[in-house]
Amino acid sequence: MKVALKWGKQSFDVDVDLEHGTVELLRAQIYAVTNVPVDRQKLMSKAWKGMLKDDVALSSLDASKLTQIMLMGSADEVKAPEVKTVFTEDLSSSDLASAGVTYPAGLTNLGNTCYMNSTLQCLRYAPEFREALKEYKGGMTSDLAHNFTSSLRDMFYQLDANIDSIPPILFVDTLRRAFPQFAQQGPRGGYMQQDSDEFLSSLFGTLARQLKQPTTTIKSLDTTDNMVDALFGLEMEETYHRVRCILQSTYIDVSSLQCAETDNEPVISKKEKALKLVCNITKDTNHISEGITIVRTSPLLSMLWSKF
Repeated sequence: MKVALKWGKQSFDVDVDLEHGTVELLRAQIYAVTNVPVDRQKLMSKAWKGMLKDDVALSSLDASKLTQIMLMGSADEVKAPEVKTVFTEDLSSSDLASAGVTYPAGLTNLGNTCYMNSTLQCLRYAPEFREALKEYKGGMTSDLAHNFTSSLRDMFYQLDANIDSIPPILFVDTLRRAFPQFAQQGPRGGYMQQDSDEFLSSLFGTLARQLKQPTTTIKSLDTTDNMVDALFGLEMEETYHRVRCILQSTYIDVSSLQCAETDNEPVISKKEKALKLVCNITKDTNHISEGITIVRTSPLLSMLWSKF
């Protein structure tokens, strides 16, 4: 039940648990709202006479008379904190960086570059990939492939040094000069939407020609000759067998079919390399491909989920 607490000129409503509460609990509640220490509290009410002991159950009091309690006593002085409390949402970007509070930095959209931004943000959180870029040497030259790689490296440095979004102007400019398809403009002059998978393929192809050396962490390129294949390269094997062609029809051209000469031809297998695993998802298909086995995995798996 609610009890009116009168303290000088102030009034408070205190929720009192008559069934399970004690005087000790009541005093603690009063301290919480008035800051008057328990040992200074003098409580008066028509519900009791004289001094109340702390272990007295409130259920033993006359509830009909416990509608108002008078409090006498002085409160503790509330001192202002010596050091002002500062909340992170009130800090500037530079103050947050100085305090060691870090948030993922973003990339400003420079004309429908979301396909690029999302891909690079995913790659940025692959430590081995970042290390390979970090150890790449050289500044801007007349070589577009080199400039592409070095500007990507420098952009990652900028992201690490900021908590706000940065405009990737140099990298986008280099990208559009190296791959003109990403510089296509619409009828109104704005840059057109592009495909992130096409961007990733262009990115991997260029970096594979530039990142030729092992890194501090990846000390060996294994059977590959570049860091892209070493980090993302997959080797897949597809097996199949030919069957004898017994179909003869004037309506179907069977001349292009590869037919077996006997019923017992051996199984044929072929291997191919890839930098990403493509999963085509439809209402009828929820697997990669029958007869395909991944014979070499990679430290980092790039997956493309297609749903059309």
